[in-house]
Order: sequence, then structure tokens, then C-alpha cells
Amino acid sequence: MRTFGRVAGLIVLILALLFAGAVLVLPRVINPNAYTQRLVALVRQKTGRALTIKGRIRLSFFPWLGVRFSRASLGNPPHFGGGTFASIRTAGIRVRLLPLFHHRVVIDEIRLVGLRVHLIRNRAGVDNWSGLTAPPGPGAVPVAAPPVRSSPMAQALSVAGVEVTHADLAFTNEKTGKNWSIHGLTFSAGRMVSGRPVRMTLAALVTANSHKVSAHISGKARVTFNEHADAVTVSGAQVKALGATATAHLHLLLAPFHMTGTLAVLPFNARTVLARLGMKPVLRDPQALTRVAFRTGIDGTAKGWTLAPLAATLDGSHLTGRVAALRTGTRTAYRFSVTVNALDLDRYRAPPVSPAPGVSKSGHPHAPAPPAFLRRLDAQGTAHIGRLTVFGLHASQVRVVLTAHQGVIDLQPLTARFYGGTDQGAVRYEVAGPVPKLAVTERFTHIALGPLLRDARVSDRFSGTGDLSGEITAEGSVAAAFAETLNGHLKAALAQGHIRGVNLNKIAAQAQMLYYELRGQRTTVPPVTGDETVFSSLTASAVIHNGVVQNHDLSFLAPPYLHVTGQGLVDLVHKDVDYRLSVIAKNGSGRALTLPVTVQGPLAAPSYHVDLAAVMRSRAQNLIHQERQRLKSQLQHALHDRLKGLLQ
Repeated sequence: MRTFGRVAGLIVLILALLFAGAVLVLPRVINPNAYTQRLVALVRQKTGRALTIKGRIRLSFFPWLGVRFSRASLGNPPHFGGGTFASIRTAGIRVRLLPLFHHRVVIDEIRLVGLRVHLIRNRAGVDNWSGLTAPPGPGAVPVAAPPVRSSPMAQALSVAGVEVTHADLAFTNEKTGKNWSIHGLTFSAGRMVSGRPVRMTLAALVTANSHKVSAHISGKARVTFNEHADAVTVSGAQVKALGATATAHLHLLLAPFHMTGTLAVLPFNARTVLARLGMKPVLRDPQALTRVAFRTGIDGTAKGWTLAPLAATLDGSHLTGRVAALRTGTRTAYRFSVTVNALDLDRYRAPPVSPAPGVSKSGHPHAPAPPAFLRRLDAQGTAHIGRLTVFGLHASQVRVVLTAHQGVIDLQPLTARFYGGTDQGAVRYEVAGPVPKLAVTERFTHIALGPLLRDARVSDRFSGTGDLSGEITAEGSVAAAFAETLNGHLKAALAQGHIRGVNLNKIAAQAQMLYYELRGQRTTVPPVTGDETVFSSLTASAVIHNGVVQNHDLSFLAPPYLHVTGQGLVDLVHKDVDYRLSVIAKNGSGRALTLPVTVQGPLAAPSYHVDLAAVMRSRAQNLIHQERQRLKSQLQHALHDRLKGLLQ
């Protein structure tokens, strides 16, 4: 037994000496630099790229099994005409040897210094990062990858740290001319052990030529890896860039992928961010975009994600609700339900500008086609808006259901409180074709016309309460184009209103006075206060063709003396009006006179003319007609008497 123990001890001693000798001899016997050319040839065979290693490769075996090399580079594919795809100044990784025998992987700090990667997409749309591995040969049968199983060794993984310094990443798109780059990237991570949080930091300078952007980005987080559950937890994450700060707390399951947590963007000035991006928005409200914030919960899988509860702030507007995205093949469908307390879209419109060179003959610039994403948009949802302002118009209690599919965007139904009444309508916006098309159907009930027309900047001369309905269509991308292509029909029925700037009662009374004085008859003009026409009822219908509103059945009553009918047109493109009114006026004694009134000129300030010559011509024609009838009657009686005498 003692002999066996001595033999066993001797064997162990010999093995230890052999192992120690191997550790001392192997680095001197095995020269990895002797295999450099074989490695270069293998890389060229597999990828077609040139591998260059100018520095020496150093190996270590005990207590760390590692490799370290310097000044290595990998070239672009042959069809890119040379150049470097990636290079590194120094890199090294070491694994402690003895723990490997106990199924544990203990990695020393991984260091990468001077990493540079240049991604290129040429004018033909071909990139230089595809094909890093050779394509399968003709007739090759694809082999299914074996299922990934977590091994005990992987579950015992430990990394002392990761440090990346002086790294650069660039992207050049030769087809579009847009480039961006990341300079001076620094990344560090502490000791990484399963179940223990590790602190990570990142910093870099990002530049982009498309907007002449140059921005510093920094971030930090505590990350916990759990190999047993294939999970990662990110807590206290914070990213700062362009004057904005984002925070996150996330939990990720890797197999199958499932992410939950919260995201937030702390309040920031969006104008400052846009200015640093090289953009200076010119809006009607100089205080717009000065306060923006966002926070939400997130629940995402490989098939889609949901943001809920969602809360966002845009200046004085506060949005709450939920938004979801569902992936089906290559398409993404969006679903939402949101509530906004108040939204003033006019604050974010560009200020009006004077016509400039390049303006079309019709008075509006050639507008670009709608964004391509609108054609691909697949969305459905409901929005509730407490107060809404758009194009100067105000609405409250707005509820709209949006559906977008294959370039057709529907807002239906659309309901709101609108200028003291209600609005029920539908809007369709089609962007599938080269020119956008708009179709609107509206029914306004018991609305106040005066404030509506005043806020719409159509006119401040009209008022009344009643109902409006209509269907209109238009084409184009700007308001001027809409006006030129406006078609449809309208109907109005108003009560208890007035028309400012003209007093038809006074005009009719003065015309009557002049008319009767010319006939040798005197009449009394009743006293009238103010230049306005008060009506008790007004009805009209109209047909719109290419921005010109044509009406043939205008009728309104203006107590106590007028009944007005008329027809004419309103040119919305050139803001002109041309109307012919027939004013049936009565004086105090009940005598009636029909007066033709012409309304012409700018829509904002038209002129009114009474055609007395036409009245006199009409009166003369009536007198001539009456005299003819009298003479005809006398002649008939005379002939009758003569014939009667002859027969006797």
C-alpha cells in the first residue's frame, strides 16, 4: 500500500513537472507568428478580404490562457477597390486556465484600443459588411443549427471587465451622400458575474453631415446578468445627448425575447435640441417646443410592443393613453387610444410668407409629395381631445376614430362641440397616388356663424345661428392647391343674423324715395340705426367647382320691409364676390318695389350698387305693357260695338 502511495505521488510529481515544463516551454516552442500567413490566406479564402497583422501575436498559457495582438486590419471586399474595413491598435483577452477544469470560465479584462470600423454603402446600394463569410457552394444543403442549451460552463461565466478606448465608427452612404460617424468611443464595464449588478459607462462624439450635427453622448447603467434564467436587468440607466436626458429601467428575457420596464425623457427644450441638430424651426409661436417630456411603461416581444401607461407633454398639451405596434411579416400595425387635454396646432404652423420665386402661376409653391411613411401606415385608434385649435378654428370635446391602411387615412366618425353647436363628420385623405386627395363630409348643427367665419378669416360681416352641411373634395399638399381644386356642394339654413357693412333696408328706402320722387310721388324713409342688415331667416345651397362657389337660390327675410332673393358666385381662390340680388321692398303704406342690387369686389370689403336705371326700364316696360293691354281692350270693345250695330 505504501508502495502504491509512493508510486502515485511520484506520478503526480512527474505530471506537475511536465505541466510546469510545458507552461515554460510552450510559449517558446509554439510561435503563433509563424502561422500568420496561413491565417491571412484562410481569411482571404473565406471572405475575399485582405487581413494584415503588422504587430506580433503573443500567447500565454498559465495561469492565464490568452492571446494578445496589435496593429491588425481587415480590408474591404475586392469590388470596393481596396481600403480598410476595420482595424485595431491593440487587443487582448485571457482566460484563467485551472477554473476551466471545474467548468468555470473566468475571463480577465477584455481590452480593445484604437478600434476603427468604416461601413460603406456604394452608389449601387451594395455594402461592405455583407459577405464576411463565404457563401455556401453550389448544391450545398443548409444544416439546421442545433438548439442552444445553456451549459454549466456558460452558467459559471465571469468577466473581470471590458474596456474599449479610442474607438471610431463611420458610415458612408455614397448613394445619398449622407455620412455619420462616432469618434472617441469609450466603453467600460466592471466585473461581470451572474446575478451581480455591474456598472457600465459609455461616451462618444457623434457627427452627421446631413444636418452638420456634432453631439456628445454619454450614458451609464447598472446591468445584472442571470445566465440561469437567460435574463438581463438594466436599472438606473441614463443617457444624455443634445441637452436631453433619458432614463430607463428594463428587464429582458432572452429566450424567448420579452422586455418589460419603464422609459422616460425628462423635460427638455426641443428648440435647443433641434438647434444642435442644425435645425431652427420658424413657428408662429416662438415659445412652442420649449417644454417636452415623455414617460411610459413598455412591454415588448419579438412580435411587437406596447407603451402603457403613456404620458407625454408638449408645451401646454398633456397626452395620456396607450400605443401598441404589432408586427406581421414585414409590416407593422399600430393601435392606440389617447386622450389630450388641449392641443393648439396653430402654434406649430409656419408663419405666413409672401410669394417668392418658384411660386406657381396659381399662387402657391409646387408642394412635395406626402411622406412615404403615410403610404405604408397601418394604424387604427381613437383620440379624445378636450380643446382643439387648428387653422384658427376652435372645437371642444373632440372624438375621432382614425383608420389608416394602404395609403388611405380615414377620420370617421368625427364629432365635436363646435361654435355653440355640434359637428358630425368624416374626413378621408388619400396619399396612395402622386397627388394627395381630400374628401370631407360635415354636418354642423345650431352653430354660431359669425365667430366661425371670423376665426376662419373668411369675413367678419356675417352672423347668424343655424345649420350647415356639405360634401367637398380637393387635391394637393398646400392650402392654396386645395382652394383651386375644391369641389362639392353646400347647404345652409340660418336664423336671427345680420350682415355688417350694408343696410339693405336703408338702401331700399332711399331708392324708393328717389324712385317715387322721380314719378312725382313722395315717400317717407323710416329711421335706421347703423350700417347692417338684420335678417330673420336665410337659406341657400351652393355648388363648388374648382374653388368657385355658385349659388342660385339665396333667400332671406329682413324685417320689416325686405324679402331678398339672389344668385351669384364667390371665388375662394382670388377672394372675390359677384352677386345679383333682387330686393323686394315695401314702404310704410304697403307699396312694393323690386330693386336689383349688385354685390361685387373683394370678399373682405365688397361694394353694393342699386340699378335704378333697370328699375325705371322695368317700370317703363310695365307701363307700356299696361297701355297696350288697355288699348287692346278698348279696341276689342269698339269692334264688338260696331259689329253689333251692323248686325242690327
